Amino acid sequence: MALGTLGSIIHGTAQPIGYLLLGKALNAFGSNIGDDAAMVKALDKVIPFVWYMAIATFPAGILEVGCWMYASERQLARLRFAFLEAVLSQDVGALIQIYQVEKSSLESLTTMSIIQDAIGEKLGHFLSSFATFFSGILIAAICCWEVALLSLLVVPKDSCD
Repeated sequence: MALGTLGSIIHGTAQPIGYLLLGKALNAFGSNIGDDAAMVKALDKVIPFVWYMAIATFPAGILEVGCWMYASERQLARLRFAFLEAVLSQDVGALIQIYQVEKSSLESLTTMSIIQDAIGEKLGHFLSSFATFFSGILIAAICCWEVALLSLLVVPKDSCD
């Protein structure tokens, strides 16, 4: 789970860093419009960082998905084992009544697959989005702190006042 969290954080920070590198590349174009050699020289400073980001993001995405799916499978196996222990420890008459009247055991098995989806996919996406949000705020505060402070002023307040 630690590797999955690390992969989610790296994968989430890639988007704001990509926007930062895109801004640097556009500045290289805009500030050297008439001079092609200076434009290429300025872009040569940015392009390796794009490659580094791509090389780091691909394994991070694989770690994010793979580790969280593995963790969800492991947790689901534990849940199924605990459920089986609980069912087998009951009296046979109670088991027959459960399957004839309510069928709540079958409903709990479908609930387990929902839990697996929540752990496997949604938790990794949540951590990735969380990292995207905070790294975007951090990059904005570092690059242009005046605009970052101005944007924090318009963050919605709690409507329960």
